Amino acid sequence: MKPWVRNLGIAIGAWALWGCCTEPSLQKSLENVWVEPVPGMPEMKQGFILESGGKASSVNMASLVYQSWKLQGDTLILTGKSIGNYQTLPFEESFEIKQATDQVLVLRDVESGLSRHFSKARSGDIKFISEN
Repeated sequence: MKPWVRNLGIAIGAWALWGCCTEPSLQKSLENVWVEPVPGMPEMKQGFILESGGKASSVNMASLVYQSWKLQGDTLILTGKSIGNYQTLPFEESFEIKQATDQVLVLRDVESGLSRHFSKARSGDIKFISEN
């Protein structure tokens, strides 16, 4: 066997193994309470809770109620309902995961291209958790 064929096989195998093993660890690292400053009110926080099994909840947001989440590759998809004046509408948001550590989550909104910077919540950040 030619060395380049063997090396190509090793590279493909390593890539496949890396791909199958990184998503579960990424999914586990996302399971947390994530908050960001409320626009115009940096002392206030808003965000979401991502739980195992795909359940999601909103933090300090009464009109945007997250209900579920899933991970597709490096894309976080959040679904829920938007509660407005006399109507409730379903929604889905997709975010490219730019950075995910145990303390920081940076997402890029797939639709708008805007980046959002979340941090792991502290106990004083949470005033209200949505009921699904």
